Amino acid sequence: MAEAINASDIISLTTKLKNSWNKRNTKFKDWYNLLRLNDEMQEENKESYVSNSPRTNYNLALHLMVPKVIPHKFPTGELSPEEIQSTSIVERMLARDAWGQILKQDARSGRQNWYRRLGADILAFGWYAVRVDITDERYIAEVLPVTEVYPQYSEEGMTAVAYIHTYSKKALILKLTSMGLTLPKNISGDKFKYYDYYFIDDEGSVSRAIVVGTDFVMTPTKMPNLTYIPVFVSPVGGLPDEGAIDSNWQEHYGEAFLAVNEGIYMNGNRLASFLQQATREATEPILFEQSTGTEIVQPDDLSRHGVILRGGPQDMVQFLNKPAIPVELQQQLFKYDIEKQEGSFSPMMRGQLTVQVAAYTLSQMAEAAQQVMRPYHDAMKNVLTEIDNFWLFQMREFNVKPYGVSLPKYPEGLEIEVDYPITIPGDLINRATVARMMSPDIRFSQDTVMDHLFPEIMNPVAEQAKARKDMALMDPISIRVSQVVAYREAAALAKVNKNSQLSQLYEKAAEAVEAQITGVGQEPAGGGGTIGMPPGTSQRINPQLGG
Repeated sequence: MAEAINASDIISLTTKLKNSWNKRNTKFKDWYNLLRLNDEMQEENKESYVSNSPRTNYNLALHLMVPKVIPHKFPTGELSPEEIQSTSIVERMLARDAWGQILKQDARSGRQNWYRRLGADILAFGWYAVRVDITDERYIAEVLPVTEVYPQYSEEGMTAVAYIHTYSKKALILKLTSMGLTLPKNISGDKFKYYDYYFIDDEGSVSRAIVVGTDFVMTPTKMPNLTYIPVFVSPVGGLPDEGAIDSNWQEHYGEAFLAVNEGIYMNGNRLASFLQQATREATEPILFEQSTGTEIVQPDDLSRHGVILRGGPQDMVQFLNKPAIPVELQQQLFKYDIEKQEGSFSPMMRGQLTVQVAAYTLSQMAEAAQQVMRPYHDAMKNVLTEIDNFWLFQMREFNVKPYGVSLPKYPEGLEIEVDYPITIPGDLINRATVARMMSPDIRFSQDTVMDHLFPEIMNPVAEQAKARKDMALMDPISIRVSQVVAYREAAALAKVNKNSQLSQLYEKAAEAVEAQITGVGQEPAGGGGTIGMPPGTSQRINPQLGG
C-alpha cells in the first residue's frame, strides 16, 4: 500500500470500492421501499392498494430474532463446577461492562437498541457491518450502516473495507474525540465527508487511514494488535454466485428477509389495486339518456338525495350493465397469500386461529418458521460470538483493561458461544408434551431447562446452589433450629421486660426442641418421656410451627 500516501489516494480507493457495490446498494433501495410500504400504484383519481405483509413479517422476524435476553456464555458441557464458576465471572463481566454499557450508551444517545439495529440490518438488507475495538477506556462495537460500508474480498478473506459517511461538525468532533483524534483546523463548514479505510498493506499487516474532507485525520497507520480487519462485514442468505454466472450477482449475494417474496408482494399489490378499482367502477352507474330537449340527468344529480327528474313523452333514461368482476381475481389473490406464507410466516404465528390447531400442524408451522429464519438467526449469533471473542483475545494477549478491569482467569482454549433458540409461541410446550407422550419417563437436566426457559441466568451452578439452600431451609430440622433461635430471642426479650416466668418457659421450650435435634432426650425403654415432656407424651412438634 506504499502508493496510497496522500489523502486523495485514500479518497480515490474508497470511492472506487463504493462504486463497485452500486448494484447491491440499488437493490437495497428496492427492498427498503417494500418495507416502507411505498404505494407504487398510486395515480390521481385511481384506487390503489399496498399490503402490509412486508412490514408485519419483518416485525415478527425481528421480534423472534432479538429476544429480551441474549446469553453470552461459554459451553459448559465438559467443565467442572470450579471451571464453570470461573467462566461465569467472565460472562458477568461481559454482560455488565461490555454489553451493559453499550446498551446504556445507545439509550442515552437516543438510538434504537444495539441488538435491534443489528437485527434490522440483517433482515432488511441481508448484510451486516460492525466495527469492533477495545481500549482501556471501553468496549467498542459500532453497528455501521451497511449501505455505506464497502468491503473488498479475496480467496483468503477480506483485504480492505471502506466506510464513507457524511457527519455534522458536532457529531464528527464527538466521534474523533472518542478515538483520541482532532478535527483539522484548516477545514470549515457544517457537513463533512468522512472516509474510514482499513486495509491489508504490502507487508500483510492491518493498517488504517481516516480522511475528513480532503485532509488526513489519521495517516495510514499499522495496527500491531490486529491479525485481521476488525470490521465484520458479510452477506446473509442469498445465492452463492460471485459473478461467474450473472453480472447482477450483487443483487442476490446477500438477500433481505423479504427478497424471496418481492415479486409476490408487487404482483399482489398490482392485482389488489386493479380489483379495488374495478369494484369502484362497478358501483358507479353509466346511464344511457335518450331525449329531444335538454339533458334530463346531470352528473351531479346522481349523488343528490331526493332528486326529481323531468322528461318528455319520448325521453328515456336507463342504466347500462357492466361486465361482472371475474371471480378468478379473488382466487388469484388467495393464491398469492399462500405463496407469501411459503417465504415467510403462517398467519397462525400471529394468533390468527379460526379453528383448533393440531399439535402436528403447530410443529410443522414452527419448523417452517425456523427454516425461513435460520440464515438470519445464524448470522446474528455468529457476529455476536466474533465480537465477544475478539474482546477476550485482546484482553488476554495484550493485557487491555477496559474500565481498569483485568480479564479473570478461566480455562484456556475456551471461547464464548452466543447461542439461543428461535422461540415460536407454543412450540416449546408442544414439544415437551409430545416428548412425555412418547416417553413418559423422559427427564431434562436443570441446565437444559435453564438454558431454554431462563437464558438470563448467567451462573446456573450458583442458581442451583440457591435452590438447594432454600430446600434445606424447608427441612424439618432447619425449621426446629429456627424455633430454638426464636424461643431464645423471646426469652431474652421477656427477661429485658422483667418477666422472669415467661423467660424461663421460653428457655425450657428452646431446650425441649434442641433436645429433639440432638437426640439427647430420647425416650427410654421404660416408656419415659422426652426431656421437658411428661412420661407418655408423644414426641411431636406443633404442626403450625412446622414440625
